[in-house]
Amino acid sequence: MAMLWQDTGGKVSPSRVTALALVCLPACWLAMNAALGQLGPRPMTAAIHETGDWALRLVWLALLIRPARRILDWPRLIGLRRIVGVSAFSYAGLHLTLYAADLKWDLLKVGSEIAQRIYLGLGFASLTALAVLAATSRDSEIRRLGAGAWKDLHRLVYPAAVLMLVHFFLQSKLNVTQPVLMAGLLVWLFGWRWLESNRRTNAGSLVLLAVFAAFATMAIEAAWYGLMTGVPAQQILTANFEFDYEIRMMWWVLAMGFVAAALQAWRGMASTKKPPMRPAAFNNP
Repeated sequence: MAMLWQDTGGKVSPSRVTALALVCLPACWLAMNAALGQLGPRPMTAAIHETGDWALRLVWLALLIRPARRILDWPRLIGLRRIVGVSAFSYAGLHLTLYAADLKWDLLKVGSEIAQRIYLGLGFASLTALAVLAATSRDSEIRRLGAGAWKDLHRLVYPAAVLMLVHFFLQSKLNVTQPVLMAGLLVWLFGWRWLESNRRTNAGSLVLLAVFAAFATMAIEAAWYGLMTGVPAQQILTANFEFDYEIRMMWWVLAMGFVAAALQAWRGMASTKKPPMRPAAFNNP
């Protein structure tokens, strides 16, 4: 069985070793700051939030690998998806473990809190889905389940991502800057998968997707604040076109979408430039 840092042939892969080191950096940073007492007045709460944030970011990164592989024409990138996915589950598991530690390991209370609080229940459901995905991420599981069944099972990552996002929104309460950004990126990722299934991942389609995802981001932000705080949706919508204080999340989503479209256009132009035909060589008599 190949380890995370090995390729399918069992050899140590420099790219996988690098990816594994990078996904471990947030945990090392967190441990160092905890040891130095630099996590603020409520270090356990800060650690719980930080591990949850990284679990979410890594799930998004795992989802991004497939479009990045296609757009950049980098087939080997897909080999890093298992590392990122297993790491996302590890951070989510650490997130729950720290939460249990904060409750003095009172597992009955932990279970009661998860059952009674909607956002905790959603988080636990997404953790369960990530556990299933991590447990079946090995090549041996693909052979055991069959490629078709394995792909169907691993589509659980999409509902898991939605549950994690809702959990993030509810936990963040009023400051939902990061959740709004993640929501916009998820809209783009879902849109890209739809375009891929219909074989429409050309630059023009990606431009339209970028615009759609940006306006969806704006709508999600306005709807959230309208429902949770009573702020009129029109006020939030208008704020997206005022740049005096900050650039709101819809513009970051739009920019990232345009970057993806530009890279797709560049790759398309590069692939059409075929090298000139070389004349056949003949030996002189």
